[in-house]
Amino acid sequence: MKLLAVIKSFMLLSAICISCAVHAVVISNVSTDSTTLNLSNGERVTIQFALDRPASVALNIYDDRDLLVKRITLGQLETGEHKARWKGDDQLGRPVPPEAYRYTLSAVGSDQTTGIYDLSDNSAGQVAPLRNLYWDGSTQSIRYTLAKPARVVIRVGLNNHGPLLHTVVNWVARDAGEHSERWNGSDVSQVISLAEHPRLEIAGDGYRLAENSILVLDTKARSSLHAQSKPQYIEELKWPIEKRMPQQQNQHKTYAPAQRSARKRGDFPLQFSLLDTFPMDNGIPQVSGTVAMRINVNPEDLASIASQRFEPVFFVDGQFLFESEVGYFPMTLNWDSTKHNNGIHYMTANLRGYLSNFGMATIKVEVVNDE
Repeated sequence: MKLLAVIKSFMLLSAICISCAVHAVVISNVSTDSTTLNLSNGERVTIQFALDRPASVALNIYDDRDLLVKRITLGQLETGEHKARWKGDDQLGRPVPPEAYRYTLSAVGSDQTTGIYDLSDNSAGQVAPLRNLYWDGSTQSIRYTLAKPARVVIRVGLNNHGPLLHTVVNWVARDAGEHSERWNGSDVSQVISLAEHPRLEIAGDGYRLAENSILVLDTKARSSLHAQSKPQYIEELKWPIEKRMPQQQNQHKTYAPAQRSARKRGDFPLQFSLLDTFPMDNGIPQVSGTVAMRINVNPEDLASIASQRFEPVFFVDGQFLFESEVGYFPMTLNWDSTKHNNGIHYMTANLRGYLSNFGMATIKVEVVNDE
């Protein structure tokens, strides 16, 4: 009986020890002294945190593609409060492009269990409305206000079921507060003046950044956030590629642009051209009869676009002309110009993806059919 009691006590003690061993280091009280970092001012962001027991700690910085751009090894730290600092540099000590970055903390205890602090998966992507969105012609800018830091998409087009004509801001990170986006009032092809157009419509969406985000700025550089129409990344990493491991699997939704990977979000350039050669008058093609027009996309965008459903839609002078339920590349539209008056006309093509990717382009032509 005594032997059995000893065995039971040993098993209970072993179970308790195992329970202790699998208890990961707890990282708590995490905060930053700022959510922005201005490279031109030599600023640094300080991350404060606490450990419930001694551990070897690292601060990891990831870009929006979830690729590691900087790891700061803090070494063995004792129980209690600690600080880590990042100056907006990559693994080689170079300034990172102005963008939003996510930080995580990893702590490895003496028993080799790892504690992770990472809010990326449970605090990003919620809709952040663009308040007071309007066109300010006096400054040639689109103005709006954000309540929270977010990635912003702003498109302009024509109302009453007209075409999309320009993506002014394409998933660029913005801080909370008032913003002014530069726009010259033209469509993306620079052939239509929209600033005073009676049907001008501006649409904007915002998607909140994760709570563990740091917005890197560079107010003196041309590559500052407000000079960008789309996100900027380090295109060629000079260190081993390492991706952030998701800490939470979000429920997949059919239409949820913020859930898509950074490389699969956003609008893309659309090629729209005349297939035949026509006489030119002041740089404007003079067309007649049936006119063949073709749309295509850049090779680097083809795989991403082809992986989803999309519909080509064509307009003439801002009015619906033709839509195809099945999109493919290249696609040719044969436009019967005899059904329209002689003179200047604007042909617009929209490529509308089912997952919120859009392409748009416009051609200016002069119809010169015999009357």
